[in-house]
Amino acid sequence: MAEPVEYRIAVHIVAALAAISTGGGYTMTVHRAYLAGEPLAEQPTYPAAVLVPLGVDVDTETRDLQDAVVCLAKFMVVAAVPAGTDVVKRVHRLVSDVHRAIMVDPTRGGDAVTTWVRRWEEEYPVDSLSEPGLAVVEIEVPFRTASADLTVAV
Repeated sequence: MAEPVEYRIAVHIVAALAAISTGGGYTMTVHRAYLAGEPLAEQPTYPAAVLVPLGVDVDTETRDLQDAVVCLAKFMVVAAVPAGTDVVKRVHRLVSDVHRAIMVDPTRGGDAVTTWVRRWEEEYPVDSLSEPGLAVVEIEVPFRTASADLTVAV
């Protein structure tokens, strides 16, 4: 059974995040990338990245004019680096690595029209020696799906 287009897009983004490694030309290696809600066998090792789906907007004005539905999937990547003296620099590098990895294939394997990184922010701990730093990246992915079957990208 085919998966809905939105889910396939999410899986594609998680795979892109999992590909972040120093061996692949990035500044760091993400040790665990996963979709929010997935069961974790163990606590993720930092750096780690979780993809949080934020919902899908549907363009209702074009819905009745064609056999396709124009949609906009919204996601948030929350990535963390371990505590340490250089946490600020590593958070900035992580934002850059996440952005680069997401944009390797903006069509998400052909399921999306494109991918946009809409905004990001860095969150630094009060005590950088004992708390991780966070990078939050917001993504929007426009896609089209068949109006009668959400598993078909058009």
